[in-house]
Amino acid sequence: HTHTHTHSNSNSHTHTHAHAHTHAYTPTLSLTILTSLFNISSHFKFVPLPQALEPAVRTAFEQHFSRLQAEFSVLPAGANLAEAADGQPYFAVELPNGEVLLHLITGRFPLQFGREVLASPALLNAPEHIDWKQCALGQAEEKEHTATFRQQFRSFDFNFAS
Repeated sequence: HTHTHTHSNSNSHTHTHAHAHTHAYTPTLSLTILTSLFNISSHFKFVPLPQALEPAVRTAFEQHFSRLQAEFSVLPAGANLAEAADGQPYFAVELPNGEVLLHLITGRFPLQFGREVLASPALLNAPEHIDWKQCALGQAEEKEHTATFRQQFRSFDFNFAS
């Protein structure tokens, strides 16, 4: 399951958090996906994935870039993304090893590209989650998820430290 929550602020920045439900014993890795459109709109997605998928992540993104005939460059870990993009709109994914796959957007580019790759059979095999609108929950279910998260996160929350 992947759920996405989008929050916008007055500066036209949107933060989307996709939460993959995994069992407590499943080691996870974190993937960061960034999309910036002329400094007007930025989207950040922080995605937990099962660690077992790490070898497939880079290949999945490379294959999807190839399918779109979209060129990308590989930036080393710690590279300055803003400098590499040089004011151009871009799509970037930071891989678990810190490297960044960077595509400078010059024409049409699917806004759901990151979700398409993550939901592909090579990774999460969840095509029903490509369109974030299909992931909307009812208010009761959102409250249930919130209560569960708060209970599970409580031991990490300094407000409740003993």
